[in-house]
Amino acid sequence: MTADEAIKIADRLLLSQTGKHLSDLERAVLKGSLQRRKYYQIAADTHQTPRYIKDIGAALWRKLSKALGDTPVKKNTIYAVLDRYRSQQHSGSNVSKIQTVDAVILAVYQHSYLKIHSLIKI
Repeated sequence: MTADEAIKIADRLLLSQTGKHLSDLERAVLKGSLQRRKYYQIAADTHQTPRYIKDIGAALWRKLSKALGDTPVKKNTIYAVLDRYRSQQHSGSNVSKIQTVDAVILAVYQHSYLKIHSLIKI
């Protein structure tokens, strides 16, 4: 998973939970964190103070934790948490597709079975 993919996942997740997209600073903090950069480095890139960037990051980790069902999210665990969330989403969609296919197969089988075996012979 690339940093851009992780940002898209986080943005969609927060949009579904809060109705708001990531702000530009939140995106910068998230991208910098995924690249293992320090807050002071992210602050220099965004022309903000390191303390302000740290506050933005702390608020972002809280929002993501809440959106993920109180899964602890921190600067150094964000990549693993988002990757795990992405994997769960993909496996969940595969399961629902399999269940849909199974339901269709079962319906066709039931229809065919009833067509063949429901004839009354006298």
